Amino acid sequence: MPAIEQKKNNVVLRVKVQPKSKQERVVGIEGGVLKIRVNAPPEKGKANEACIKLLSKVLKVPKGSIELIQGQTSKNKVFSIRDITSEEVKKHLGVI
Repeated sequence: MPAIEQKKNNVVLRVKVQPKSKQERVVGIEGGVLKIRVNAPPEKGKANEACIKLLSKVLKVPKGSIELIQGQTSKNKVFSIRDITSEEVKKHLGVI
C-alpha cells in the first residue's frame, strides 16, 4: 500500500512515528510509509497530538481536518486528512 492514497474526499496517510526525537520534522517516505519525528513521548496520546500538529503545519490544513484512524498505541499510524488532495500532500511534503 502506498504512503499517500486518495480516497474519495480525503487522503489516507500511512506514517511511522519516532517519538522523543530531538527535532520535530517530516523525514520523508521510506519503505512505503511517511517517516515523522516528534519531540513528544509515546504516552497518553502526546506523540499522536504532536504528529497531528506537525502534519497540520506542514500540509497547511487545520488540525481538525486530520484524524488518526489506526495505530493509536503503535509507531505505525494511519491518518485521514480532509479537504486536501494527494497531489497537494505530495507537493507540501516535497515528494513529487
